[in-house]
Amino acid sequence: MLIAASLSLPYGCKVSPILEGQEVTCRNNLDCDDNNEYTKDICLDAGTVNSSCKYQNVLCNTDKDCDDGFYCDGIERCVDGNCQDQPNPCDIGETCNEISDICEPIRGFCNTDKDCDDQNSLTTPHTKSCLFIKI
Repeated sequence: MLIAASLSLPYGCKVSPILEGQEVTCRNNLDCDDNNEYTKDICLDAGTVNSSCKYQNVLCNTDKDCDDGFYCDGIERCVDGNCQDQPNPCDIGETCNEISDICEPIRGFCNTDKDCDDQNSLTTPHTKSCLFIKI
């Protein structure tokens, strides 16, 4: 005997009886809503006796979910539930100041490594821009 009632399954999936005692788990993604904003709720084989709910974890819903608090690695974006890094916000000829969250002009362009010597044995100069690379 078929009972005409809906049953609740874990994660909010609903079962609705259909002809000949066969049941449908979901008819659309909303039937699979698990009330977790960090999962994508997916109804597979919607409206059939083979239907089932699948839950795919997402890392983010908004750009704010991806913000790592660092300026110099660019603004992070949330794209399709995944965080994506953006390029350094500074232009060529600028260096990024993480403390101040600003881009500053590189000072002291030079022609040779000697022009950029900062007298620090723990750095090596990078000719043409006077960037000092920690060694």
